[in-house]
Amino acid sequence: MSQRAFYLISYDIPDNKHRLKMAHLLEGYGERVQYSVFEVWVTEKQLETVRKQLATHVEAGKGSVRIYQLCKECQ
Repeated sequence: MSQRAFYLISYDIPDNKHRLKMAHLLEGYGERVQYSVFEVWVTEKQLETVRKQLATHVEAGKGSVRIYQLCKECQ
């Protein structure tokens, strides 16, 4: 069984349509802590899936995404 890790994902997408789709996608993996910031607990495989899905919206929406893994002490 794969272990899950804690990640902080933030995004800046100027296009409303793609920004909304990114929010809906991330709500399926974790909790919104600010307007464009989510905390998620995912496995490496899930994270790779999320990265690919987010990349689609970033390319189309001309924005950026940042993903930070947080250690237990940082949480």
